Amino acid sequence: MYKISKIIKILKNNWLFFSILIIFTLLYSLSLDSYGMFMWDEAEYATIGRSIYRGEGYTISGEEQFLRPPILPLMISLTIAITHSTNDTIVKIPILISAVTCILAVYFSVKYLVDKKTAILSAILLGIIPDFWTRTAYLLTEIPYMLFFFLAVIFFYLGINKNVKMFYLSWISFSLAILTRYTALLFFPLIIIILIIYFFKNKGKIVLIVKNIHFYLSILTSFIIYLPWLIREWLIFGDPLIGFKAASGQLPSWSIYGSPFYQYLIIIPNMISTPLFILLLIGIFITFKSKNEVYNIITISILVIIIWMSHYAFKEPRQISSILPFTACLSSIGLSKFIIPLVKGITKNDKTTLILVILGLIIIGWQNFIYVNNYMHSSVALGYPSFKDAMTSIKNNTPPNTILMGPNVAQMYWYSERKSIFIPLNKSSLLNELNKTDLLIITNFERAQPEYIINLINDHLQELENTTSVKIYKDNQFITAIINSKQLYKLITKH
Repeated sequence: MYKISKIIKILKNNWLFFSILIIFTLLYSLSLDSYGMFMWDEAEYATIGRSIYRGEGYTISGEEQFLRPPILPLMISLTIAITHSTNDTIVKIPILISAVTCILAVYFSVKYLVDKKTAILSAILLGIIPDFWTRTAYLLTEIPYMLFFFLAVIFFYLGINKNVKMFYLSWISFSLAILTRYTALLFFPLIIIILIIYFFKNKGKIVLIVKNIHFYLSILTSFIIYLPWLIREWLIFGDPLIGFKAASGQLPSWSIYGSPFYQYLIIIPNMISTPLFILLLIGIFITFKSKNEVYNIITISILVIIIWMSHYAFKEPRQISSILPFTACLSSIGLSKFIIPLVKGITKNDKTTLILVILGLIIIGWQNFIYVNNYMHSSVALGYPSFKDAMTSIKNNTPPNTILMGPNVAQMYWYSERKSIFIPLNKSSLLNELNKTDLLIITNFERAQPEYIINLINDHLQELENTTSVKIYKDNQFITAIINSKQLYKLITKH
């Protein structure tokens, strides 16, 4: 009874925030069906989650996986277990919950560390950030990762300044972050910088902290949480760090798509919108002027993430999306500590100031909504709808033991629910694989598809069509062809 009354009290004291949170939850829920179908990465997470639920292990089409960390697949598996559904929209529920929880975490963190007014503004600004909003409809790790990483940083700050036992929550959050996305390793250079700064400001405090047993036990707790995943990787692949090694090689290997070092500074205004970027700059100015410790930690977190990710040649917004909770906090500081006092000084009236601030937030929110809505309705995953139609046809019209071969195994397996394997990169291995499979899937959109396969199909296309061994699905952009593997094998060997 005491706990219920405590919850009611929290709801009453924060009724405005929870009202805003409900609005964001509804808005995000309405867009969960965006983008048509899962793209490659989403399909991998979804398929692993479904395989866990079905007792097939941490696999995609029967193949053990090492690259994708387990938190999101486990969340997906739990969602399927609760809802008994593998509908794309339902499977995205963990992302919706993570987004709402992230706003919740930002609000209560800022309320505790700064003040309630700034906390409400932080929650609103995070909720209307375009990049945050669009990511709520992707089944990817960015949203849950930014939640865990943000909490790890905030609790680490509290461990230094409030209670050393907060380090446990910090390192648990870090464990969840790195089990979601390997870039959580950024936490190490970040906390080293924080500790160095505090060492020069208050050497005695840091000495006491590093001598405290809880500082080390909290790190051990994090390791214990992460240990089962390391053991699993070692037992199956013989290398506990195989996932780290594969992930660390991805961005450098994409250097052909390289951008200049300062690229992220250019794209941040588009990620968070121009008005919020201006507020962010004001917040940074206030940080340097006031030397407030909370503001400093938030600013340092943003800088470390951007600088670290900038040294990779390949750059895209998702790589730095973990800055979004921090930018919302810093933008709200710019709004509450500079813009609002400035407007109040001009109007000389609290009610007029409040009305103008609310009006300004509505205008910014509406502009961002229009941008997000247009983006979500104009963007589709590569292959949609023809590829999804082709896989649905296979699911509905072929026996369960049908084996597919194609360039995008996770998407094929998710939508067809038929065992799928990759087209061999080497042409000399194709005949052997064709003889083992029933259907060959060819697309015009998948870059992982070997170049030789298109030329080979073109050489035999007329004969395949004459024997009705090929079925083509088309839309305005994409093409997916389903080819009888056995018939293609006969044609190739005949020649």
